[in-house]
Amino acid sequence: MNQSFKDEDTGSREELQKLIENIENNVDLYESVEKFVKVVEKNNLHQQETCASLLLSFCDVLREKGYPVVSETFAEKWHIK
Repeated sequence: MNQSFKDEDTGSREELQKLIENIENNVDLYESVEKFVKVVEKNNLHQQETCASLLLSFCDVLREKGYPVVSETFAEKWHIK
């Protein structure tokens, strides 16, 4: 049972990484952001230390894309500042 949870967690992290790449490349920007947030919150990934770097990357990409307020909002919400 632990193995299936671990595999599911790995799948979520891979999906988040792909969504970050989509955002960086302006591929379905708004849909990718929305899906990223849904995956994080559905799986409580913001509470897992192993996902902190992905969440930080997400916020960094949003800031680079010109959405500093949105980036700051998620950074505060997920306590990754």
